[in-house]
Amino acid sequence: MFGSVLQKIRESRPLVHAITNYVTINDCANIMLAAGGSPIMADAPQESAQITAACDGLVLNLGMLNDSKKEAMRTSAAVAAECGKPVILDPVGVGASPYRLETAAELLNSMAVSVIRGNASEISALARGHAQSRGVDAVLQGEPQTQLRRMKELSRKYSAIVVQTGETDLLTDGETVYEIHNGDPMMKLVTGSGCMLSALTGVCCAADPEHLLEACACAVCMMGLAGELSGAETAARGGGTASFRVGLIDWVSKMNEEILNGGMKLEMRSDDDAAVCGN
Repeated sequence: MFGSVLQKIRESRPLVHAITNYVTINDCANIMLAAGGSPIMADAPQESAQITAACDGLVLNLGMLNDSKKEAMRTSAAVAAECGKPVILDPVGVGASPYRLETAAELLNSMAVSVIRGNASEISALARGHAQSRGVDAVLQGEPQTQLRRMKELSRKYSAIVVQTGETDLLTDGETVYEIHNGDPMMKLVTGSGCMLSALTGVCCAADPEHLLEACACAVCMMGLAGELSGAETAARGGGTASFRVGLIDWVSKMNEEILNGGMKLEMRSDDDAAVCGN
């Protein structure tokens, strides 16, 4: 199903500008390289416009936010919008502080964000417009239909794909919904797995900007399946989280159409109708 996205990545090796946080920057760069992309991490406002102009996509990560990064994000997002390049926003811990929430709102209201990728707590904070998180990885408990309704409203409000990750990953463009059931419990124990997914999403969207929903679904399936395969190997060897993290990146680098189509667990639905599209 996603063979064309993988092929486009390997053929074009899209250059993606990521303004991300320093905790996970190395893993984000490595997973972009593993997928077939070319990362560049530049957060100085003095050069952000020139860097973004030369790239095929932009990833904005609100982790470890400061005023300098905020200025660079604004400048880069404006250039990306002007050039028609996809912009992925990862609102890390957006419910943890008014500063992050205000920055996210400013970017969403004034710039053309293509994709919003966050966990349930982060997506809910954006939809509600107020802080509620206990930390960057806080999980919101709520009815799935309520969460999905908020996602659709958020998608329509900002004309953006919304990707909510968790035990079940949900994606929507405001109408069509993908449910993805890949992943491994150990992913929660590795810092930056969400940041890595946002970086990977940037690569997929930069390679196939005409089909953003499918590109996002490809990234989520790749990440989740790589986690499953790494988890199985790690358990067989009696390894721990460090081994799992390396294996996760390994499996993204080894991902191909046959592995992806054979292992993805995806359902697509419109409104209340669901149809299984993967295993």
